[in-house]
Amino acid sequence: MRSLLGLAIGIGCGRDAPPREPPPTATAAPDTRADAAACLAAAGPLAAPDAAVVRAACAEQQARRIPGVVVAVAEHGRVALRFAHGVRCSDRPGDVTGATAFRIGSLTKAITAATAFALAEGPSPVVDLDAPLGAAALGALGLDASLADATLRALLDHRAGLAERPAHAGLRGRDAPEVLAALVGPAIEPPGAGFRYANGGYVLAGAWLERRGGAPWPTLVRREVLAPLRMNGTRTDPDPTGDVACGHLTIDDAQAAFDVRADFERFAFGLEATAPAGGLVATADDLIAFALALSETSIDAPPWASRMRDAVLADARPTGRRADERYAAGLDVTTSGNELVLRHAGNTGDFFAELVWVPSRGAVAVVLGNAGVPMAATMAAALTRIGVDPRREPSTSP
Repeated sequence: MRSLLGLAIGIGCGRDAPPREPPPTATAAPDTRADAAACLAAAGPLAAPDAAVVRAACAEQQARRIPGVVVAVAEHGRVALRFAHGVRCSDRPGDVTGATAFRIGSLTKAITAATAFALAEGPSPVVDLDAPLGAAALGALGLDASLADATLRALLDHRAGLAERPAHAGLRGRDAPEVLAALVGPAIEPPGAGFRYANGGYVLAGAWLERRGGAPWPTLVRREVLAPLRMNGTRTDPDPTGDVACGHLTIDDAQAAFDVRADFERFAFGLEATAPAGGLVATADDLIAFALALSETSIDAPPWASRMRDAVLADARPTGRRADERYAAGLDVTTSGNELVLRHAGNTGDFFAELVWVPSRGAVAVVLGNAGVPMAATMAAALTRIGVDPRREPSTSP
């Protein structure tokens, strides 16, 4: 049975890419049900709240045949639980650790948005979040004037009126303006008309930041976000060396492993322009560091972090996808009781990542898996652990 055969850009956009055969390294997917006990034993003695999270992770890992998982929880700004189990890649030696990096798919959008807020901060900002993009500047990027009245903030909020335009293999080798025009496309609604999830908005946001910031998107992300937050395990390029997981697909009951470089080629067709919408590879600890910087409990976050958090809470608008869900600057906003909750998930088809946190008290939950199947039960247990009602927190939105 073929499953999750690819999201066209590889960033959780919900579009299927043309099926391709698995590489020769595909191996029979093991019957891992008997390994649940070994998974629990590997965790060692745990207090009851943590044990519930680990039990859920072990059970879901085995039931859904996920080669490797990492679950981490932070409370009051400190990591309280970090659990890793399984293998990085099913076709080679190497266990998953708490420091293993995974592709995070559309969770990248939140970090691209953070880069924009960082470049808009300070006495001499290089971008204006609320200035119209303008026909002349768009023309210089090879785009038409339909987005002239849109703003960078509208791109980050998915309110620029763009439709989804998946990447495809025919864009390989074309020049940058042609690739950008194909991925972004014209506006089909007036800016601000309503929420419309479009990866092309973040493709354009990344190109806009490069033009205004005077450096490639990877350089800007490392300089403005990763370095200040000491997110040293996050990679802006698909480098498979070191403690990095492979993604996995199950095809005809065989499991195919793709290192992050092969994964980026398979799902993003190697197009660097797609990276701002879903190209990052990150560790659980780094995602916790990002969430804590955007929490009210942070005492040493850079100035842009509080500005971004305040803007997300002030500007979030309904998505229309689910009751009580709003969106702004790469983040979903929901509520649990009287608390605001921020979150985003990413699914490339062969990786899954989800980050949820309560900014008012620095409580964070992270789930990472190297197969493209949502780990809803594990995240529900982790949310319960940090005092969030999982019934109010739907999993897996892109």
